[in-house]
Amino acid sequence: MAYPKERCSRVGEELLAIPEARPTYPHSSRAIQSTIITLSIFPIGNGHCGSLPNYARTTYIPASSGRLLQQVGEKERILGGKPSTQASKCSQTNWETGFRFGSIVRWRAPSPSPSWFKLNTDGSSLGNLGLAGAAGIIRDSAGYVHLAYQFALGTGTSVLAELTAAWWGMELALTHVLAPLVVEVDATTVISLLKSRASGKWEVQHLIMRIVCLQQLLVADVQHVFREANGAADHLAKGAASLQLTRVLHHDDITGVLRGILCLDRQGVPHLRRG
Repeated sequence: MAYPKERCSRVGEELLAIPEARPTYPHSSRAIQSTIITLSIFPIGNGHCGSLPNYARTTYIPASSGRLLQQVGEKERILGGKPSTQASKCSQTNWETGFRFGSIVRWRAPSPSPSWFKLNTDGSSLGNLGLAGAAGIIRDSAGYVHLAYQFALGTGTSVLAELTAAWWGMELALTHVLAPLVVEVDATTVISLLKSRASGKWEVQHLIMRIVCLQQLLVADVQHVFREANGAADHLAKGAASLQLTRVLHHDDITGVLRGILCLDRQGVPHLRRG
């Protein structure tokens, strides 16, 4: 049985969950070979997101693997439902089919009581060392965008870009009084550096100390987030690096692909993370 080639699951791109290896089926599993379930995730319109073409997500899964999705729960079966309080585990590996499942992740709004804000940040370096950019976006508990930003760094490393993204976002949050603040980064290196508060490189060390100081001023909680749930910041960071953009955006400035990503986040559309 032939499957499509493996592709990454990202908003605005080809969105397929494909097996890591081609399975070998016993003769008793011919029904599995001839049946494929197609699960599509479409944003549920609420009148606020406008037209969202090309953002449908399709995942192809052998029929026998459908039972794995039951572990996600009645309210979170890939097709949506109420968000759970944490990422839901699907399974590890289904050895009968050769498919590997990870977890269901989504962007989580900050707590409305008290009124927290969430800063999602990301850095991008095209080649590491290469053209680099930092970016982020600050939203409230309703998913409303208070500001987004892009910062061109010229030539730099991915670590420098990630730390700059967190630092500049927290500086903007302090300036606009957007606190208390949850800061989400998808680089575990940043989390480790902030815990140790030491890097050995001056260009990185001064950013670490600035971020630590801002954490105290903003009552900020810095957390790790999976890349699949950090799509808005990732999109901005890639644009900042490739086009060398430096700018601050407000709610009315957001259009196109970024607007679609934010709409999917606000509605709690899940992303399938493998591994």
